This record gives sequence, structure tokens and C-alpha cells, in this order.
Amino acid sequence: MRSRNHSQSPPAAAAGTLPPEVLREVEELIAGGSKLKAVRRVRQATGWAMRQAKAYVATLDETGSPPPPPSDTPAAIPDNLAAEVAASLRNNQKILAVKQVRQATGWGLKESKDYVDAIERTL
Repeated sequence: MRSRNHSQSPPAAAAGTLPPEVLREVEELIAGGSKLKAVRRVRQATGWAMRQAKAYVATLDETGSPPPPPSDTPAAIPDNLAAEVAASLRNNQKILAVKQVRQATGWGLKESKDYVDAIERTL
């Protein structure tokens, strides 16, 4: 399993758009015919679900300009979520912690698990 450095929230999800350097990288991947790599890069940079990142890349490929972020992208992580997740992890309830993140943020399973794993590494 790959290890990634995660902050408290997906960087672009909070801002609502891809950072300019990531957007350029994604555009280069699309131009080179690597749409799958472009989707992966969008997911890595934003924390969006596969369908959201795929739709974003498809729109970018078709129009040449970035679409707005997905409407179901959470704006922010609730302040108390990290503490709730940490408490669940201390009680050896990792599955519950992942469920808490999914319910609070609307993220997919992978994004939620990555968030929980990041908190677990800090404990």
C-alpha cells in the first residue's frame, strides 16, 4: 500500500480548484494521451472520488478549460472530526473511524481510509 502525506483536508477540495502547477501537470498528461494518469493526479491532489476526478478530466479534455469543482465536494472538515477519529482509533475501532469520516465529509471509502490512516500515524 502506498503511503502519502495527508494534511487535515484535501488541498484542492478546500479551495475548490486545482492548484495551478497541478492543473498544468494534468493538462500535459491529457495532451500526452495519459487520461488515466491525469485522473489519478487529480484524485491525489484533491481527494475527490474517482467519478468526480474522471468527470473533471473529461471536461478539461473536451473544453480545454477547467470545470468548476464537483458540487458534492466537502468545503471543509468539521473541527471535531479529527478528535472523534482519534478517540475511535484509541479504542481499536478503525472501521467506525472510517465511517465517521465518510458521514461527516461525503468522501469515498479510499479517501476516508487515507484520512484515518494519516491520523493513526500521528498517534
